[in-house]
Parts: sequence; C-alpha cells; structure tokens
Amino acid sequence: MPSQSTPKVTHQTRRFERFAGLNYEVIVSKYEHAALGMKFHNWIRNHIKTTGPLQITPITRGVVQTAIAPDLGIYIIGPAESFATMTARILRDLRNGSQVIWVVSPEEKAVIIYNRKGMRMLGLNDILEGGEVLPGFMIPVREIIGD
Repeated sequence: MPSQSTPKVTHQTRRFERFAGLNYEVIVSKYEHAALGMKFHNWIRNHIKTTGPLQITPITRGVVQTAIAPDLGIYIIGPAESFATMTARILRDLRNGSQVIWVVSPEEKAVIIYNRKGMRMLGLNDILEGGEVLPGFMIPVREIIGD
C-alpha cells in the first residue's frame, strides 16, 4: 500500500529562479493558473491562425535572455506571488524591449496592462485588446477570469 505521507522536500526537489542577483524559490502554479495560461495560449494561437504569421516562444524559467524580450508578456498572479518580484519582472521586460505586459489577477478579477507609457486596469465589464502587438485580438475580461 502506498504511503500517504508528504514527500520530503529537499534542495534537490525545490526549484529556484535567479532574478536581480538573488535566488527566489519558484512556487509551483496551481492547476487553475496553469489552465488559464493554456487558455491564453489557445486564444492567441486561434487568433493568429486567422490573421497571419506570428512567432510564439514559450518562456523557459531557467533561462533569462535579456537581449531578446517578448513583444507581449502575460503574467498570471498566483496567491504566493510577491508584488515586489512581479513589479521587478515587469520593469525588466519593459526595459529590455517588451511592448506590453498583461498581468492577470484572478483573485482581484482584473487585468492590468503595462507599457512604456504607463498602466491601465481592466475589470470584468471591459474588453482586453491586442493593440499593435496582436491587431484585432479582443476578448472580454469576464471570459478570462469569470465572475
């Protein structure tokens, strides 16, 4: 009969990310956050199938390529996400060339859009638009994070 005990967590089973010269433990996403990330992937993929060529490159957490920043970054805030860490990532991406960052907060039922001009918050009754990065892309925030 398999043991019902929690496996021992060691430095070998924990994941870390080096950011701004410091090591941070990577908190594994909950299923809901991973599922939401997959929804974004599918929405964008379906959009570009009908509008033309676009390269989607998945982020590898173990590698930070400061010379190449994504045009669009999408962050889904988890319950253990630090505001300071999230802000530092957004600023890093914008400084390195990202045009727009979407920060999705399922808990607050909001999407915050960051670009070099500033930020804007969308609520459940708003529409998230792709702008210059994803022309013609539109999805109701309510469809993203529900009621």
